[in-house]
Amino acid sequence: MLDTPFPDKYLDDISGDPSANYFTPIWDEVCAEVSFSSILDIGCGNGLFTTALKKRFPCTLFGVDGSTYALEGAKKSGFDDVRLVKDLSSQSLPFLDGKFDMIVCKDVLEHLLDPEYLVSEMVRVVKVGGYLLVQVPNHFSLYGRLRFLFTNNIDTWHYYVDSDRWNFPHVKFYTHKDFLEMFRKYNCVLLKDFSHYFLSIPKRRYLPKALDKKISLFLTRRWPSQFAQGFTILVQKQ
Repeated sequence: MLDTPFPDKYLDDISGDPSANYFTPIWDEVCAEVSFSSILDIGCGNGLFTTALKKRFPCTLFGVDGSTYALEGAKKSGFDDVRLVKDLSSQSLPFLDGKFDMIVCKDVLEHLLDPEYLVSEMVRVVKVGGYLLVQVPNHFSLYGRLRFLFTNNIDTWHYYVDSDRWNFPHVKFYTHKDFLEMFRKYNCVLLKDFSHYFLSIPKRRYLPKALDKKISLFLTRRWPSQFAQGFTILVQKQ
């Protein structure tokens, strides 16, 4: 993994309040569809996005991150075991084959020089029939392209507002098709696509909720690379 302008202070700004966890609706759907007792969160940070699962049902929660500061926070928030892995593009995950029921990898692959190496490692340590919930950003939606055109800044979503405009830690970019194909190569099948939760349309918050949902589903299912702010999928290892 590349050195990135992501100081520890950013982790301190991430709220532990469940209401601030925008991933909650996705967890609601995942938990209604599948069951699991052991989870590995890759790039776990302080644990905000996965510790909520322990309140829903008994599960053992493992975390991997390249920051000792992040892992300390994850441990405090309820992770059962955490491991330091500095370079996910080249270092093996420190677990036996087929150990986990579920792997979560949120906003990690875009930081790696060799993301497929990590995908192969995730497939190795998840059980046959186990699940991978993976998310990457989509910088080049129609809205993102317009922002890039007028700002000359690849950070189209202002993730790193304190950094120089080209000092950006994302080195891999995906279309929706490429993202799905990468997992098909490793014998994983798509169970559910949650990309409609992150629609890239300005001022959509002013739409009535029912209409917003219908528009989101239609646009992101028909043209995900053009309208989804990020791609989030649940796949199963065959």
